[in-house]
Formats: sequence, structure tokens, C-alpha cells
Amino acid sequence: MKNLVELLNKYSQNSSQFSLKDISEGYEMTTENFLDVYGTRYEISLDMGNKILGLKEVLQTISNINENKIKSFSVVNEKIDILVYTDLDITQIYGVIDFLGNFVNKGISN
Repeated sequence: MKNLVELLNKYSQNSSQFSLKDISEGYEMTTENFLDVYGTRYEISLDMGNKILGLKEVLQTISNINENKIKSFSVVNEKIDILVYTDLDITQIYGVIDFLGNFVNKGISN
């Protein structure tokens, strides 16, 4: 998970923002399952008028990757509540869903 901390610090505005204690153990999911579940969640959030920051972009990115599985991590501290999606080796961030609107990134590479 040290790789994830390094990736997050690279893309965040404040490089001291994240530590290992902020990150839950990641879990794998199929890209098909992600797109199904989070596509539905996106539609519901729009219907409720409650846009989830980053969800649309993560859906678009993951729909265009050639991976069968992705990894998801929850990152929570006093300022941040995000879900981060990466490749299985945790070398690339596919996107970030931001529940509090406090994570500002310099641009996630796809």
C-alpha cells in the first residue's frame, strides 16, 4: 500500500496529506461489476440531485481500460473521504470518487 500513498501524494495538492493509516485494505473487483454497480449509483445520484464528485470520470476511465479487474481503496482522515481505483499492481490510479469535495488532484493519469 506504500505505492498507493506515493501515488496519492503525487497527485494531491498537499503532499503530506496521506499516510498508510488513512488507507483501508484494498479489494479487487471485476471491471464489469464496477461499471454495473457504480453506473447505477451514478444515475441514482443524478436523480436525487446529489452529484458525487469524480464518479462520472471514474466510470468513463474504467469503461476504457483493458483490465478485467481493478482494485479499490477507501482513504479517510479528518479532511478526506475518497475511494481510489487502481490497477491490481497499484501502479496507476484510474480515478478518485470524492465524497467530501476536499480532494483536489493535479490530474489523474489514465
